[in-house]
Amino acid sequence: MTATNLFPIEKYGQTKQEMITARRAIEKEKAQWLTTRNELKQERAAELDEQFKTAFERLGSYAVSMHPVELQEVLQTLRLLVEQGASAGLLGDYELGSFNLAMLIKQIPDITDSINLEQTKEIVRLTIVAGANLNTQKAYVGNGGAISLEWICLYLAAGVGQSLKNPHQYACCYTLFSWIIDSFPRTPETNYFHPFNIYLNCLHYSTADAEIQEKLILAMISYGFSPFYKEDPYQNISFFSRLITIQINWLFLLFPYEEEATKQYINALQQQVTKDVATKLINAFTSSNKTRKHFKAFFSLRAHWFLRYIVDSTPEIIFGLVKRNEQEMLAPFLKNFKPALHALTDDQGNTLLHQAVLSRGLVENTIQLLRNSGISLQVTNREGLTPLSLAMKNNRTELIKLLQ
Repeated sequence: MTATNLFPIEKYGQTKQEMITARRAIEKEKAQWLTTRNELKQERAAELDEQFKTAFERLGSYAVSMHPVELQEVLQTLRLLVEQGASAGLLGDYELGSFNLAMLIKQIPDITDSINLEQTKEIVRLTIVAGANLNTQKAYVGNGGAISLEWICLYLAAGVGQSLKNPHQYACCYTLFSWIIDSFPRTPETNYFHPFNIYLNCLHYSTADAEIQEKLILAMISYGFSPFYKEDPYQNISFFSRLITIQINWLFLLFPYEEEATKQYINALQQQVTKDVATKLINAFTSSNKTRKHFKAFFSLRAHWFLRYIVDSTPEIIFGLVKRNEQEMLAPFLKNFKPALHALTDDQGNTLLHQAVLSRGLVENTIQLLRNSGISLQVTNREGLTPLSLAMKNNRTELIKLLQ
C-alpha cells in the first residue's frame, strides 16, 4: 500500500470476516453451554460453579511454570465442568483478589512453551464460553487494574521483542482479541480505557509483526471504534506524530476516504474529531518534507471529509498553513475546496492572501500558489485594505510586485 492508495477494501473485508467467524464460533459454543446451564437445578449449578472456580484458581500458583501434563489436567477438568454447565461467574474481579481470567492473560508473555500456550488459550476460550465477565475482571498493574482486553491490546501493540517473546505468543494474543473484542461496548462507558487509543499509543512498528498490526487497525475500524474520544479528559493522541514518521500508511488507514465499507467507522470518527485533533494531525504531517508530500498525494485524490471538517469548522488551521508557507499542505485544500477557500476570511475580513501578507516569514511561493488558484486580489478587509494595500502599509516590499 502506497501513500496514494485508497483504503484496502479487500484486506479490510477479510479481517472483518475473521472477526465475524471467531465471534460466531464463540456464540455457538455459548448457546450450547447455556442450554445445558438452564437445565441445571440451582444446587447443582452452584456446586459446579464452585468446582470451576477451584480448578481455575489452581493456575494462579504455578500456571507459568506448570508442566504440560499438569496444565492438561486442569484443562480437562474445566472442559468437563463446562460441558456439564458450570459457570465462570464466581471468578473474582478485584486485581488483588483471587485468580481470574485477566490474571491468566497477563501471564501470556511468560508462557514460552508452545504446548502450554495452546492449552492456556483453550482454557481462556472455555472460561469465556462459561460466562466470565471480561469487562470487570482485572489483573494488577501500576496503581490499579487492567481488564483482559487492555492487556491484549498492550501486548499486540508492543509486539515480539518488547512484551512478548515469540511469534506464537503474538498469534495467540490476536486470537484472544478476536474472541474478546465483541464483548466490549462500542462507545466505552469509562474514560480510562479505549482499546483503539491504547493500541495506537503503544504501537511499536515491527516488520515481522506488521501484517497483524495492520489487521488490528482494520479490526478496530470494523467494530466502529474511534481512536480518540472528545469527552475523554485523559485523551492522548500523541500517536499522530509518531505514526507519521514510522508507518505513514497506518495514518491513512485511520482517516480513509468515504467508502460504503468504512461508513460505520467514519461516522464514529466524525463525531469525535475536534479542533485539537485536527491541529495535531496537521502538525504531524508538517514534521518533514516526506510527510508533506504524502499528505499532498493522498488528500489531493478527491474531496476528503477530514479536510472538509477543517474548512468548515477550523479555518484557522488553513490560515496557519498560509502563514507558515506550507504549499504542499495547502494544495489539496485548493484543489478540492477552491470556492470555500476563495470565500474564506477571518474575523477581520482577511482572505488567505491577506493572511500571507501578515506573515512574518517568506511566503512568496504561497502567494503565487494562491494567485494561481484564482483568489481575488480585489477583496478588502474590514480596514478597507486589499492584499496589495496591506503589503504597502506594512512595508512588505518583497510582496508588492507579486500582488500587482
